[in-house]
Amino acid sequence: MNVSNLLCATEGLLALRKLGIDPTRACAVINKSSGRSLMSEVRVPQDVLSGWFNYGFKHGLMQKDVKIANDLLDANFPEATVMRNTQKLIEDSMKLDDVHFDSDYTEVVKILEARAGTELRSSGTWEWKR
Repeated sequence: MNVSNLLCATEGLLALRKLGIDPTRACAVINKSSGRSLMSEVRVPQDVLSGWFNYGFKHGLMQKDVKIANDLLDANFPEATVMRNTQKLIEDSMKLDDVHFDSDYTEVVKILEARAGTELRSSGTWEWKR
């Protein structure tokens, strides 16, 4: 669920970015609404917008965990779709040149950035504050 939420937040922010809305400002607005989450409040600003990508959980381990979740769905809810899409995005991101097993799991956003043709962190105006 963690990485699915990260991907959902990233998709929305990339769409807004393409409309010319700064991801930092978009996060600020989202975080004052019911759309806020750990991903929009912490993980996206701290690890994605900053370009740090250093939460400390390996991409390959997240891929393994999402596969386990999908195996559980296969047995108990084969009609499920969200986690299936999450698994596909994780697998596709591992095909990128700079994403591998030992990369931070937050680098999964790079597959969406590649598909959108833009990066969230390129504004260069965001600074993480605890």
